[in-house]
Amino acid sequence: MKNKNLYIVLFVGILVMIVIGTLIYRERSNPNDSINASDKLISGEVSDQISQKQFYTWNVYWDQDSSQSELLTLGEQVTSLSHFAAYFDSETNLFIPDNVTSFYEYILSNEINSDYDHYLTFVNDKMNSDGSSSLKDKALLKELLSKGTNRKQHIEDIVELTQKGQFDGIEVDYEAIKDDLELWDSFVLFIQELYAVAQDKNLKVRVLFEPSAPLEALDLPTGPEYVMMCYNLFGIGTDPGPKANKDFIIKMVQKMKTIQSPTTFALATGGFDWQDDTVVALTEVQAEELRISYDEEAYRDENSQYLVFNYTDESGQEHEVWYADSVTLDFLMNVATQEGAEFFALWRLGGNNHSFDELDKNDE
Repeated sequence: MKNKNLYIVLFVGILVMIVIGTLIYRERSNPNDSINASDKLISGEVSDQISQKQFYTWNVYWDQDSSQSELLTLGEQVTSLSHFAAYFDSETNLFIPDNVTSFYEYILSNEINSDYDHYLTFVNDKMNSDGSSSLKDKALLKELLSKGTNRKQHIEDIVELTQKGQFDGIEVDYEAIKDDLELWDSFVLFIQELYAVAQDKNLKVRVLFEPSAPLEALDLPTGPEYVMMCYNLFGIGTDPGPKANKDFIIKMVQKMKTIQSPTTFALATGGFDWQDDTVVALTEVQAEELRISYDEEAYRDENSQYLVFNYTDESGQEHEVWYADSVTLDFLMNVATQEGAEFFALWRLGGNNHSFDELDKNDE
């Protein structure tokens, strides 16, 4: 009997040693040694919760080199396309850049995904008389939205430009309001009045929010689609890090639950290159080309699944790069879905290696 008990103790001890050894091995090999190992982890643990990912996306006027081919590759994954963007000249007149118009005409003439809706995005950027630009101009918004007569005229201008361009919907991307509750009150009135006019004209309305928007203090009208920009957690003016991570996504989904209207969650492609206080935006393709040119290995950040690598440039300066790919986007979408999110958007077309067209391959 004593020998039998001794054998049992020895057997259990061996099992414990095997388990401990396995855990140590996993700890030492996780996950910085290999991008592929992390890809398998994500596809095996969370990607199977979304069988088919659909989203809307943006075409931007300053970067259209690969947008056409990317859009063709996306196929039915795209639910609608936002054309970015209409903004203001030095006389505060709305206009659409020629590149936006020509891209839209190309899509219509070639009947590319002709069954989805096209939105015209409006931003509060303004061209100055000296040729410079005022981006996210808060003073412009106060001028346009604070008075009822100004709001009415602005709405008429928006609707006229949208109909003239034969777009299906209006997307409002007015930023930098921050904690100005008085301006937010004017903004809410603007959305309410815009939606009423758009309904009469058979136009859809979509409204974008920055993460800092005080949604709990806003009495938003029902009807429009509301979109949360789930990015810029790290970027220009911050230390290195991901545009979004798991905790940030959860926070944004919870924040939008106060809205009694359709909600969408926008994720961002690409990333940034940090060198001290200098931060440069990169597309996925640019980041990959940079990594390859310096022959560096990338690893995945556990809480965001962003790819990260470091390199030293020709002048001896140290850089740190964070960027998203298909695995990153898949991971963040799954996090949002687990919190109750249903609809997604991806910023943006252009410079994506495989962030879009492989999104649902991990689910197979």
